[in-house]
Amino acid sequence: DNASCILKIQGLPNCETNVVFENLQYLEVNRRHKYSDEEWDALSLAEKYNIFVKDQSVQNEMTITVSTEADGYQIGKKILFVTNKNNFYGGRHNFVSNLSYHEDAITYIKLSFDKKGSYRYDDLKVICQPTDRLDDYASALKTDNIEDLTIEDNDISLSVSLDERKALVLSVPYSKGWSAVVNGEEMEIQKANTMFMALELPPGDYDIELHYTTPYIKAGLLLTVSGVVLFIGIVIVKEKRKRKTA
Repeated sequence: DNASCILKIQGLPNCETNVVFENLQYLEVNRRHKYSDEEWDALSLAEKYNIFVKDQSVQNEMTITVSTEADGYQIGKKILFVTNKNNFYGGRHNFVSNLSYHEDAITYIKLSFDKKGSYRYDDLKVICQPTDRLDDYASALKTDNIEDLTIEDNDISLSVSLDERKALVLSVPYSKGWSAVVNGEEMEIQKANTMFMALELPPGDYDIELHYTTPYIKAGLLLTVSGVVLFIGIVIVKEKRKRKTA
């Protein structure tokens, strides 16, 4: 437990530093291999069970602490990694740990592991992102201004002018209930950044209307109406039969 390693790096000043794990994997602890067959057979069922339980407890989740020192103070971030034995496992194996902005160049990064086991990854990267051009990037993003933005209960309308082909990303959660009309014609809504809505637009001027309808509500209403009609039909048939037999 609590093993650690230190990465020696030549960082950059005045930047944000990120540590990236790609396809991080954890190989289970198995203390059975520490025992010979004779030693294992000599253990009681209770002793074997305790060994099994301890192994399972460390295979559920583990924490990797990413830390360093910059500008005279300590920086530390934690990565919580859960295995497929955890109820909250979601298949995630790629992680980014942001060590914040710092003026001094970072010279080392320490990785600390709170659980025993074997950790593997396809790639481990340290990315230094200079911030001296953030103002330029922000100014470039402002060149395509959205105008006449209107947001109502289930409708959004706006106008935008683009000087080149771009994806218009809206900070609205993606849902199949949304539909888009661009300059009077329907357009397919794309999913962006895993959860938001986007429209791919070539250069030009656009009037965009977005409308939300609860998914499958039309089908639900149709089934409801059909059920009511069928029920009424059954009642009428029964009443006619009663009159004939009376």
